[in-house]
Amino acid sequence: MRRSAEPRAYEAWYHRPPGLWAARLEARTLLELTGPVAGLQVLDAGCGTGYFTRLLATQGARAWGVDRDVDRLLLARELAHRGGLPQLFVAGDILSLPFRDQSFDVVAMVTVLEFQEDRSRALAEAARVLRPGGRLAVLALTSGGLWGLGRKLRPRLPYSGLKPLREAELAFLLAPVGPVRTIRFLYAPPWPFLSQRGFFWLDALLAALRPGLASMVGAVARKG
Repeated sequence: MRRSAEPRAYEAWYHRPPGLWAARLEARTLLELTGPVAGLQVLDAGCGTGYFTRLLATQGARAWGVDRDVDRLLLARELAHRGGLPQLFVAGDILSLPFRDQSFDVVAMVTVLEFQEDRSRALAEAARVLRPGGRLAVLALTSGGLWGLGRKLRPRLPYSGLKPLREAELAFLLAPVGPVRTIRFLYAPPWPFLSQRGFFWLDALLAALRPGLASMVGAVARKG
């Protein structure tokens, strides 16, 4: 599991099957949730090695990453430098973000809330650093789908501390931030060949037919 792997193994997950397929789908959905970010101040909270921070930067955002794992941040800076991107990575806890109030236009949290004991506090901190009208976009793992089944069948995998979310729970947690505008499911079956052929429509179809089988859930709230 990415959240407990050595930094280079954590990053490598995004670049080979089945993580490659899932990462592409997560990236596509995250950008749908955030909307256009060009020219905006964006925070990737719980950024790990900065995969999504770099994604947001390539879309024209001034993208910052924050994480409490210094080793992952060092790799994040290395990878950003290698890609010619700003190295805006800061050590810090998402339960007490090291930024001033209303510093960002967008806050993204990808596979972060599932590892937090106090999810409400994490979201309250994200809302604090958001400007009025700013967007908080969240992608979280659920207990459903083939990925969820794999975690149940192989409990010794390093998924320590993982507490999956449900769609209704995520919407409830985001409600204090502001109107929850969008909820999307990620079915994400681990079939890497699909991404090579552009079959992202299959994800939407399967999720619409059987939303309870979704492996991830996504939501965005606009700060009121």
